[in-house]
Amino acid sequence: MTVHYLLHGYNTTGGTSFVTASISPNAARRTLLVLQTLPDNPAVVPTISGARATWTRKVTSPDPLGTADPKFYVFYGTGAATAEAVTVNFGSGNDQLAINYWFVDLEGYTTDPVVQAVFATSTGGGSPASATLAAFASGSNHTFAIGYVSDTDSILAAGSGFTALQPAPVNGWYDAGLLHSQWVAAADTSVDFSWTVVSANDWDIIAFELAVAGGSPVAPKASNHYRQRRAA
Repeated sequence: MTVHYLLHGYNTTGGTSFVTASISPNAARRTLLVLQTLPDNPAVVPTISGARATWTRKVTSPDPLGTADPKFYVFYGTGAATAEAVTVNFGSGNDQLAINYWFVDLEGYTTDPVVQAVFATSTGGGSPASATLAAFASGSNHTFAIGYVSDTDSILAAGSGFTALQPAPVNGWYDAGLLHSQWVAAADTSVDFSWTVVSANDWDIIAFELAVAGGSPVAPKASNHYRQRRAA
C-alpha cells in the first residue's frame, strides 16, 4: 500500500475554467485530486475532466470565511487512464481567481479510500501547521495530508514520521506560497508540517484517513470533514 506522487502545481489565469499540467495516472489505481480554489464569486463545485474516465467528488471543505478565502475539494478518478492535462470547470459566471492542485495515485487502498478528512487554516500564524484527525476507523489505515503556506523563502519539512511526496515544494497561487504533500503508512491522527522562516504566514492543511484494502472493517463516520480554525 502506497501513495504515488504524480504532480502538484497551480494556475493563476483566473476565470471559470482552469487546465492543469499533464499527468500520467495508472489505470489499475485510483487517482486522488485535491483542489484548492481561491474564490472570486462564492465557491461552487467544479466539474473535472481529462486523464481518467470518471471523476467523483468525495469531500468539500466547509464554506470559506469570505469570498477571498480558499476552499478545498477532493475528487478521485477511476476507469481508463490517459496521459494528459485535467480541466477544472466551475461553470458560467462562477469566476475563480486561482487554483492549487495535487494529484496522487493510490495503490492498495479500498475503492472508496477517504474515510475522513479534516481541514485546518490560520491567518498570520507561525510554523508549524497542524490538524488533528478523529480516531481512525481501523488501526490498519494510513494518513495522507497536503498543505499550503504563504511563504516562498522557506524550506518545508514533513511532520514527524511522515514522508514528503513531492520532489520539492513549488510556488502556489498569486500570493506567492508553497505547496506540500506528505504520507505515512500508519494510523497517525496528529498531522503537521513546518517551514524554516518562522514568521506570520497564512497556511492551510487538509489531512485524510485512507482505508487500506484488506484491513480491519471500516466503520462509517458521522461526518467526513470538519473545520479547525487557528487564531492569528
